[in-house]
Amino acid sequence: MSDHRRTLATMSYADDDRTADMLIEAIGDWRAQLTDAHSPHEIYLPTPQELQLDTAILPRDAFFGNTEMVPVAEAAGRVAAEQLTPYPPGIPVVVPGERLDQGVLDYLRTGHEIGLNIPDATDPEMKMIRVVA
Repeated sequence: MSDHRRTLATMSYADDDRTADMLIEAIGDWRAQLTDAHSPHEIYLPTPQELQLDTAILPRDAFFGNTEMVPVAEAAGRVAAEQLTPYPPGIPVVVPGERLDQGVLDYLRTGHEIGLNIPDATDPEMKMIRVVA
């Protein structure tokens, strides 16, 4: 499992210019202390057309039918037997019964590499994907 540290800064109606400036200064100080900073991994963002997967069979039949786990690298063209919902944004990208394409698989793989959570994946490391056998 990757060791990503996350921090969330929130502000409310109780904050003012002074507290906003403090937050901005703290973020700047934190960034200045990074010595091994590297450029972040890039995420592959599919086109809207790539996100429109074809439904090959009924979702119920895919989910409850005979399934197998295959490497993500070999899943293009196969029919998904699980739902995959990267968070953020928390919107399903794949539902059971849809035919997987390389664009969506690249999005899920690169998204996982940068820290997107895919809580409903059978394999939380996104190395394997459950497909119809």
